Order: sequence, then structure tokens, then C-alpha cells
Amino acid sequence: MKAGDIESTMSAEIRRRMEDDGWNYAIAGKVLAARRKRTLLRAVAGTFSGAALATALAFFVVLPGRVDTGRGALYDFVSAQVNGAYEEAFGGAVKAEQPVGAFAANDETEAFIDAVMLER
Repeated sequence: MKAGDIESTMSAEIRRRMEDDGWNYAIAGKVLAARRKRTLLRAVAGTFSGAALATALAFFVVLPGRVDTGRGALYDFVSAQVNGAYEEAFGGAVKAEQPVGAFAANDETEAFIDAVMLER
């Protein structure tokens, strides 16, 4: 095929498609279908990401027995931070002795914080 034949064939095909409403509707249908698919995928991804977040929160926050209560690196870290803050705020003050059961709590997180605070 010559270059002129290719250009004239292409121009004729473009003209034919521009005048054909069926072709316009077919393209519009494909565009809308792709848009619907993309919207559906976003909705499904949002739902699954919300479910994954809820599962992670339940695993790390809600489940009992997940709090370090004085036998690990987290306890030492928190203890050092509390000691430093206490010394900075009350460096010259005398520490009051707290009875062991002064900070009774049901929540393990509060019990952990209270156990560190009792050492002050």
C-alpha cells in the first residue's frame, strides 16, 4: 500500500466512525463500564482496608494479655522515661511512699502504668 492510500483509508475510516452513532455508543459504553469497574474496585478496597484496620486494632489493642507488665524491654523503657520526667519535675522533692494497692485497676494497661508509677 502506498502512503497516500493509507492516509485516505484512515481518513475515510475516521469519517465513518464520527458519523456512526452506534460506534459512539459502543465507546461510551466501554468508558462507563471501565468507570463502574474502577468505582467498584475502590469500594471493595476501602471495605477490605477498613476490615484490616479493625482486625489490627482488635489484635493489638483489645485482646487481653498483650501488655508487657514488667518483664521486658518496654517496661524498662517506660520506667526510664517516667524516672527522667519525675526527676526533671520534682528533682528536690521527697518521694511519698505509695501503698501497693493504691492504684487498683482492671485494665492491664492501667495496671502497667500504675506499677511503674509505684516505683517512684
